[in-house]
Parts: sequence; C-alpha cells; structure tokens
Amino acid sequence: MDSKEGLKILKNFRLAIFLFALIFVCVNCIGFFGSARATGTDGVVVPAEFASFSSKYVLLYEAKSGKVLYEKRGYEKAYPASTTKVLTAIIAIEKGDLEAEVTIGDRVETKGSSMGLKPGERLKLKDLLYGMMLVSGNDAARAIAEHISGSVADFAVIMNEYCATLGMKDTQFKNPNGLDNTEHFTTAYDLALASAYAMKNPTFRQVVSTQVHTIPSTNRHSEGFILENTNRFIHKKVDDKKSFLYEYATGIKTGDTMFAGKCIVTSAKKGDMELIAVLFGDMDDNSTIGENRYVAAKSLFDFGFNNFELVNIADLGLSNTVTCNVSDSLIKQTTLNIDLENSFACIPKSDVQDIRENASKLGLKIVLSNSESENELKAPVDAGEAVGSLQYLYNDEVIFTAALTTSEKIQKSDESTSAGQEVEAVEPPETPYYSWLFWLLTASIGIVIVIVVIQLSRRKPRRAKYSRPNKYRVRRRM
Repeated sequence: MDSKEGLKILKNFRLAIFLFALIFVCVNCIGFFGSARATGTDGVVVPAEFASFSSKYVLLYEAKSGKVLYEKRGYEKAYPASTTKVLTAIIAIEKGDLEAEVTIGDRVETKGSSMGLKPGERLKLKDLLYGMMLVSGNDAARAIAEHISGSVADFAVIMNEYCATLGMKDTQFKNPNGLDNTEHFTTAYDLALASAYAMKNPTFRQVVSTQVHTIPSTNRHSEGFILENTNRFIHKKVDDKKSFLYEYATGIKTGDTMFAGKCIVTSAKKGDMELIAVLFGDMDDNSTIGENRYVAAKSLFDFGFNNFELVNIADLGLSNTVTCNVSDSLIKQTTLNIDLENSFACIPKSDVQDIRENASKLGLKIVLSNSESENELKAPVDAGEAVGSLQYLYNDEVIFTAALTTSEKIQKSDESTSAGQEVEAVEPPETPYYSWLFWLLTASIGIVIVIVVIQLSRRKPRRAKYSRPNKYRVRRRM
C-alpha cells in the first residue's frame, strides 16, 4: 500500500467517524424532541387568557393525585392574608371540642374583618369556626387560638408544626388570622397542600361550603349572628350586582389585606376530580368583592376539568413489586412492595388511552429515602419498612408516584453471617424496550458506515483516458 492510498483510507476513516458522530447526535435529538411536549402543563396548551391574570401568584392543584396542573410563581413566598385561616380551622377541628363553650378574652382583635365579638361573650367553638371561615372574623381567629393554646404565639408554634408535617417547606406563620406581618408568609403550593389536607375532613368541608350560618343569641348579643359566606363561588349576597356562583364549587376561603392584595384559595369537584386554585397578590382589582380572582379561578377550573382526567392506578394492571439493589449486605438484590391502593394520577386526556393500553411500558425510577444512590437500598432495614417511592414516567415525565416498602428484613453484611441469613437471587429488572432499540439502531448505522468506508478504500482510481505527456519526465537510458 503506497502513501497516497494510505492517506485516502485515513481520510475515509475520519469521514466515517464524523458521519457516525453526526448520526448519533441526530438520533439523540430525535429522541429528545420526540419526547418534548407542547407548550403548557404536560403538553396541554395553556389558554392565552392566563397571561392576563392580575394575581401575581397562581397555582392549580389536583387534590387526590397531588398534581400541579398550572402555576405562575406558585413556589415563591407571598402574603396569604385570611387564607391563613384554612390552617387555623383544621387545627381547631382536630385539637378542640367544637361543642365546648368559649369565653372571649379582654383583648378582642379589632383589625380588619370581624364578626363583632365582645369581651366576655360566650359561644361554642363551632360557632367561632363559622365566624372565622364565613365572614373572615379576625376576632374569631384570635379567640380560637387563645382557646386552643392559651396565646397567639403558642398557637403559631402549632401552626408551624402542622406546616412541617404537611410538607409546607416555604411557610412561616406568626398569627392565626393572616393580618399583615413581614414574617408571616407562605406559597401558593404550600397553601394548596394545607387545603387538600383540610378538605379531607368532613367538618371542614361542611363549614367552608355553607352559604349562611345562624348563631343563636348570646350573653352579649341578644339578636345572635347571621353569617354569610364571603366566597362568591358559594354564596351570592342580596346586594351583589353580579353572580359568580359556580356549580362545582366546594369551598374554601377568601383574603384581602394591604400587603397581600386580594387572595383566594378555592376548590371545585367534578366527578372524582377535585381541584384547588390558589391566587395571591392581586393589587390591581379595585372592585369591592375582588371580581378578578373569581374570573381567573373559574378559568383555571375549566382548564383542569376540560383537559385532565383522574386515573385510578389500581385499574392499570401494574405489578405490585419491583426489584432493587442492596448495599452493605450479603443480599445484593431484594423485592420491594409497591402501594398501588388509593393511588391516583391526573393525566392529560389525550394521553389516557395510550397509558391504559401500554401501562407496562411506563418508565420506572426508584427514589429511596435511606440512600443517596438511585436503585440501591442501604442495609439494614426491617420488613414492611417504608423506604421511598417509585416514580412512573411517561414521555420522560413523572405522571404519578407510589410508596415503596420492604418485603423482608435485611441485615448489614457484618450481621448477616451470624444470623445465618441466606442470599436470595433476584432477577434484575427488565431493560426498557426503548433502551436496547436505540443502541441496536446506532450499532446498525455504525456497521453500514464501516462497510461503505471499506468499499471506498478498495476501489482503484480510474485512469484518465488521455494523459498529457510530462515534459519533465526523465527518460530511461537504453
């Protein structure tokens, strides 16, 4: 092989490498853009009107699945105003006796909205609950806090403990009523978590869906109280010029302060799906009742109900176990139980049929709470111990999660021998079909390129039909 032919082969080899790299990138790009979704949440196009919402912080949440269907600054800290009372109410229900008589203290809250309580007045805790949630009585909220905990400060401690339990990581409460305080804040997402939790309580649901509640005469109000719900999705007052009644509305609470602007957290249920809309920070609405928040919330509800469907995971026929690697133990793999009972996924309607028909092909991702490594459980663990969750992916997006628990007790390696624990072989999880298909396609293209390069290298250069004499050629001596 002369130098020219070698140089040609080298050039063809470089060309092959370039073509292979180019095709590899293209295949990856096709996979990437093929899995990308259209503008909006989970591929659902967001209505143009959402851009005109005057609320600064907006979030739409599906309660059963825990799915966020839409958000605008939904994870940023904001002032919640009287929507704070959602947490105050559920604490009162869970920690207090609603039939207990409460005596109003000397320090009656007079700032902001009030139900009109007087010092020394006696009424049931249940009536204070209605006064706080229906007419947004700040005086009722303070009375509840002092009754449950003895003081507003001590009640705030309980509120923040609830926040931690519910996963409200960006919330800090300083009072039970939401009066302006720079250290009193939450996020639209956090308040959606609190609202979803509260709406599981039948008493809470009954209170926030009540149009009018009547309190009989007390020792300080002989005429009693007539309390009308400020949530216009639930109740239209006689002097309201417009009606915002919404047939699917189920609650919850309005709010309005100078710092917070006009706010609302409201819920609506249609079929099995219950949506929670949270809107904070509307500083532009000058109407008395805050009309913008109702118009925006209804648009959010319509968007959710029209474009998403709630799917019961138990109906998909999925396996209730998954294999997982184990570290620090003689056992190298184990089987984890998947809790698919009472699990729901909120899925775009356009994807529901495909997911039902191809549920077994959903992507899986194990997220373990006791290990930093994905798909590697760290010993020791007890049988039945909660160890994390399993994420199900469709088009590379998580559509729902399920809790994972261990199926057996696993000891650390230094404990296994003494305990006589045997190693159990477990079949590794099946490789997703799209993974081997991708590599097969790439390998096939690579083989074709190599064959083409070899064929090009073996071809002899074509001689010119007519060649010009080289006048500089040295003639051989005869």
